[in-house]
Amino acid sequence: MLITPANFAFAADKPIGFEADNVVVNQADGSLFATGNVELKQANNTLRADEVTYYRNQNKAIARGNVVHIDGDGTVTNAAIMELDTEFSHILAETIISNFANGEWISADHADRIAGDRGIFDASRFTPCKCDFLNGEQPLWDIKASQSVRNEKTQTITHYNMRMNVLNVPVGYLPFLTHPDWTVRRRSGFLTPSFIISSDLGFTPSIPYYQIIDETSDAEFTTYKYQYRGLGVKSRYRKLWDRAELNAIFYTANVETYKKNRELVGAVDATYASRIGNGWNIKANLRRASQDTFMRRYDFNDDTSLKSTVSATRTIDNRYYRVEASDRQSLLASDKTLNEPTVLPSIFFEKTEKGWRGNQKFRTELSAVQLDNDQGHDMARWSGIFEVAEDFELPLGIANYEANVTGNYYSIHTKPDSAATKLGDISFVTPALSVGWRLPIAVVGANRTAIFEPQARLAFIGGKDRTSDIPNRDASDYRIDEANLFLLNRYQGKDYILPGTRADIGYRQQPTIIFLVMCLAFLVLAAACREKHPLA
Repeated sequence: MLITPANFAFAADKPIGFEADNVVVNQADGSLFATGNVELKQANNTLRADEVTYYRNQNKAIARGNVVHIDGDGTVTNAAIMELDTEFSHILAETIISNFANGEWISADHADRIAGDRGIFDASRFTPCKCDFLNGEQPLWDIKASQSVRNEKTQTITHYNMRMNVLNVPVGYLPFLTHPDWTVRRRSGFLTPSFIISSDLGFTPSIPYYQIIDETSDAEFTTYKYQYRGLGVKSRYRKLWDRAELNAIFYTANVETYKKNRELVGAVDATYASRIGNGWNIKANLRRASQDTFMRRYDFNDDTSLKSTVSATRTIDNRYYRVEASDRQSLLASDKTLNEPTVLPSIFFEKTEKGWRGNQKFRTELSAVQLDNDQGHDMARWSGIFEVAEDFELPLGIANYEANVTGNYYSIHTKPDSAATKLGDISFVTPALSVGWRLPIAVVGANRTAIFEPQARLAFIGGKDRTSDIPNRDASDYRIDEANLFLLNRYQGKDYILPGTRADIGYRQQPTIIFLVMCLAFLVLAAACREKHPLA
């Protein structure tokens, strides 16, 4: 008998790296007994155990105690005892738990695997949960079977005499079930079924079916059988090109609606995106429904309106282009006639460039929009803006100015009877100027840096007040915050420009300053509590 620390290699054609704390070699039969942090490596296979017995004449090894095997696919198998040949091609194991590369788990009382052929798992339990199954975390659902067989040639797992459990409660039985293993990227077949129970619809099972069409396209069909209300089908088609992609969902159903006991209804929700030419991004959304309420009632979509759009955008150097057309379908009867606006089209162009001075910037903006049926308004608007801005460094802080001229032309065709705005053509020019000062201050604390910037600005907007003549379709309500306090037009739209002079005083901050203020407030609160309650 010989006791020696180990670094051995077996099977000269496919050597095994071998390490252990202690090794005993039987010179008579050539067997080897290794204990303590035993590790065997061959190619992409690794075996770790508390002890390993190697039988040279029989070309096999038996590992015991905290056995962990990692194969070339990334599968990690834990076992109480494992028997394998020196090329890791045939493995027998008792009481195993395997975690496959994609996160699926399988456990078994006994496992027999021939690499490249098949693996047989007796008294198995299978689950796709991304959970700590090894340490006893309960999966949402799993499959228990008398035997599970993985065919590595067809990349398929088959469960025999399987019972499906949800939260460890049996909910279904099948004599066998077959599904792809974790190495399959895509395969046609049924996906995971689901069910819903509600007082309105009753028991509603759904079973998706996935169909591969070719390498760049597929389809999915999901049927819904509503116990009280009828039948529905959700179909999805996807297609990928080199510079474009399509994702289209179609809903068809023969169900109860608020109009009929059974009504044939349908809807589409399709998105197409493409990149063409020199930097143009094209995107189209088609969203329509034949009936106002079935999408929400049958839990396909909770939206109260569906908006279809076609847009083209381009960003190049210092220019931005956008062309967009849209149409909105309301799914609420209360605003169906007044709030289904159509934009056909909206055109926007913006260009920024350096001015005559180092810190000076010029900005040019042109836009046009045709708006129909927007809460009873039909109108067209053409706008143009020329703006100049510049910063000046001072001994204390930074001064700046901003000046622009906005020209607007409106052609208002229709308005609600209750609106006080005017019909016809309206054109006007609005000059605006502001001068300001700011002082960036860096605050350092708790290994963090925050910028706190007090500001002051004097702003003037000229021209005539047209807010009562023009319908406001694009300007937002004004709130005092750093997003709009220091803008020339606080309302950030072209339809609502309020002339006058004002002074703005405030500050800007990075989000980190909020963290510092919260920390300071917590320390003050803790000190106050300790003063009142010394044991706190």
